[in-house]
Amino acid sequence: MKRLEKFMAKNGKQVVSIAAAFLMVGVLLTVGVHDFQANVFGGKKSATFDGTVMPVKKVPSWVDLSTSEWKLPYDQIPLYKFIDIPDYVPSQLTVPVSSIDYKKTADRATRNAQVTYSTPYMGNYKLDGFENAGSHLAVDIKIPMGTPIYAIANGIVVKAKNEPGGFGNNVVLRHDDVPSFDNSSVKTTYFSGYAHMSSFTVSEGDLVSKGQQIGLSGQSGTATTPHLHFQIDNDQAPWHPYWPYTSKEASDAGLNFWEAVNAGLGKDKALATTVNPLIYVQKYKNSQSSTTVTDATPKTSNVVSPAPTVTTPSTNTTTTVSTTTNVSGTTTEDQLPPSNDTDVTPASPVNVVSQPTVTVKPVDKLAEFQLKYDNSFT
Repeated sequence: MKRLEKFMAKNGKQVVSIAAAFLMVGVLLTVGVHDFQANVFGGKKSATFDGTVMPVKKVPSWVDLSTSEWKLPYDQIPLYKFIDIPDYVPSQLTVPVSSIDYKKTADRATRNAQVTYSTPYMGNYKLDGFENAGSHLAVDIKIPMGTPIYAIANGIVVKAKNEPGGFGNNVVLRHDDVPSFDNSSVKTTYFSGYAHMSSFTVSEGDLVSKGQQIGLSGQSGTATTPHLHFQIDNDQAPWHPYWPYTSKEASDAGLNFWEAVNAGLGKDKALATTVNPLIYVQKYKNSQSSTTVTDATPKTSNVVSPAPTVTTPSTNTTTTVSTTTNVSGTTTEDQLPPSNDTDVTPASPVNVVSQPTVTVKPVDKLAEFQLKYDNSFT
C-alpha cells in the first residue's frame, strides 16, 4: 500500500493523463466520432438538406488562355475567358488528347473538362483521366490561385486548420441527414473536404449554408500547382479528410507519396470510406429548389502556411511552395476578374467587353504545358 502511495505521489499526474486518454478512446468507440463531434459543437446539426451546388462556380476556358495566363491568379484573368465549371463526365476525361480538334466546339469543351479535372476520383497522377486507376480518393479541380470556394450543401464546420505537410489550409463540413450516394431514400452523414486553399473564412462550429463561400483556392500543403482537392467521406472514415495510407505504409512498400497513389495503395480503404464527390453533387443539384445564399461575412485573418518542401517524383527536383496570404475579405462571383487582358496585341483595346476571336492552340503545346505544370497533386 505504501509503495502505491509513493508511486502515485511521484507519478500521479501521468497516471491521470493516461487514464483520461483511455477514457477518451472509450468514449469515441462507444458513441462514435459523429456523436462526439455533436457534443463538442453543442449538439449543432446542419440545416435541412435542400440540394447541392458545385464547390467552384467559374473556371478559365483553358484552351483560350495564353501560356502566361495559365499561371495568373483568379483576379488577373480576363472576365471573358471564364466559363461555368464543366460537368464531371468520367468518359470525357479519357478522350485521347491527340484526337482533340480545337476547331470543334465539342472537342474544346472536352479539353477544358480534362484540364479542369486533372485527377479524377480514384485516379492517378499520370494525367490519363481514368477513374479506378489509382487510390486518389478525391477529384483535383485545377483553378487559378484565389478562386472562390463554396460549401456544396448545408453543413457545420468540423475542421478548419492548416496542415503544412499534407492538405494545407483545409476545411471539412459535416452534412447531416443527407441522401446517400446510392439511394436517395436512405439518409446518412457525409463530410465534404476542401484542401490546399490559400485561406478560409469559416471557423470550427460555424453553421454554413449551401453555396456559402468558405475560402479561396491555393496551393498550400503538399501541392505543386493551385487547385482544389475536393472529396466526400462517409461516416465510416476515422478522420477527415481521410487518406488511405500512411507515409510508413508507402515507405514499407518501397513507394514515395505519388508512386503510392499511382500503384493504388490503400484503394480498398478509399472506396470503403468515400464516394465520388462530383457525381454525388451533380446527382443532387436539382433535388430540391435552391435558395439564394449570401456569402459569409468576411473574417479578417492572416493565414500563413509555412513553405513546405515538395519533391516531384517525375523530376526528383525540390520545389519550395510559399503560401503566405493576408486576407481581409472574400471574393465573390459578382466580382469576377476585370477584362484587362495583359496579353492582347497592341491593336486590341485594354478593356475588352465582347468575346475576341479565339486563336486555336496546337494540341501538343497545351498538353506539353499541362504535363510541365500539373504533374503532381494531392
